[in-house]
Amino acid sequence: MIELDKLSKIGMGTYRMSDHSSENREALCYAIQKGCNLIDTASNYMNGESEKLIGRFLNKVDYNEVFIISKAGYISGENINILTELNKDGKALTGVVNISDNFKHSIHPDYLQFQIDSSLRRLNRKFLDCFMLHSPEYYFQDKINKPNRKEYYTRIRTAFEFLEDKVQKGIIRYYDVSSNTLHTDYKIPNSTDINKLILISKETSVNNHFKMIQFPFNIIEREASLNNKNHNRSLLNIAKENGLTTLGNRPLNANSQQGLLQLVIHDLSHLNLNDKEGFVTWNECIGIIKDRLIEIGNDSDITDIRVLVALEQNWMKIDNKAAFEKIFHGLFFPFINLIFDDKIPLEADLLFKKFESICWNYHLKALSEKTIKYLKLNNLEYLTKGTNSLPFKLCKEYLSLGIDHVLVGMRKKQYVNDMKDFF
Repeated sequence: MIELDKLSKIGMGTYRMSDHSSENREALCYAIQKGCNLIDTASNYMNGESEKLIGRFLNKVDYNEVFIISKAGYISGENINILTELNKDGKALTGVVNISDNFKHSIHPDYLQFQIDSSLRRLNRKFLDCFMLHSPEYYFQDKINKPNRKEYYTRIRTAFEFLEDKVQKGIIRYYDVSSNTLHTDYKIPNSTDINKLILISKETSVNNHFKMIQFPFNIIEREASLNNKNHNRSLLNIAKENGLTTLGNRPLNANSQQGLLQLVIHDLSHLNLNDKEGFVTWNECIGIIKDRLIEIGNDSDITDIRVLVALEQNWMKIDNKAAFEKIFHGLFFPFINLIFDDKIPLEADLLFKKFESICWNYHLKALSEKTIKYLKLNNLEYLTKGTNSLPFKLCKEYLSLGIDHVLVGMRKKQYVNDMKDFF
């Protein structure tokens, strides 16, 4: 089995990877071949498909070749029904955080047991190298019960005691916490105090197996490397002093004051950015939509259909991938399918997809320009120089600041190639 000091500096984050994607399978196999031995997943990633992807691959390799991290806590989708079934059996009756009808959270031992069993089955494993409490700070968003910090840490203590028992039984090797609010100051509202976690772990067992922490770490969110003004120590300092391995997630997706910033600069030289072609294609799409509305007796004015207005105004400047996915696959194509009753003529379908492809190229341009602008304004322009990719330079920067490992979403072979020198 791989020990903590033998993990590759860059690990594979599988948040958006699925067993349905041959491209993802190819990237995973390639990364392992090139020396990446750290894989991070969670029971809720792609509704379990991320774990299934890894499990398929693990059929072909020795357990000793990879270190697998999984997490649990989120309750959504099918897991809402699972929680109901557990409740019927008298399990997980307490400790559920009610955030909305479709999203809950729990680190109750009964629920964690179910998720460990599910993860092992999907991963095709008899044990987990590491099991993490996934964003336990959701406790502070409970819409029904009034949260308080004492109860928060009581729940974590109960979870640690349960997980320490799983270690003793050989089900997991280590247990840890993945949190977006890890801090060194207990006074920060709704934060997760690293010192309190360490204290709880020591009280759970002198020889406890709380050995890792995971948190966002990027060019904007790098508070973990900064000293607290009250005690002149950083989160990274405290982790190192207490033998905790640190893992940074979201290295290329940073929360800025202007919203999410995707830290990537695309090579635009091969893209055919032709404004005239884009406008012509859009007008042709609008013509087809107008004709179809008339055909089905819908007298809606195009200017009353918000998705069409949004596209007309913004198709060249969508600088956020989530926004791009929402406008096309959450709004535009569902609208098209609706008015055509899911029977879009082939010629029209090809035209709509052509327009999406044109917009995607402009999205890459807008995204890159946004990143370059941010780097220039913050005296980080040096990261745009040289031959290595921006993700490579950023990860090198993060490691130099003292974090132990960086988790990167290497969903394609080309992304693995960007990082392979770190493995």
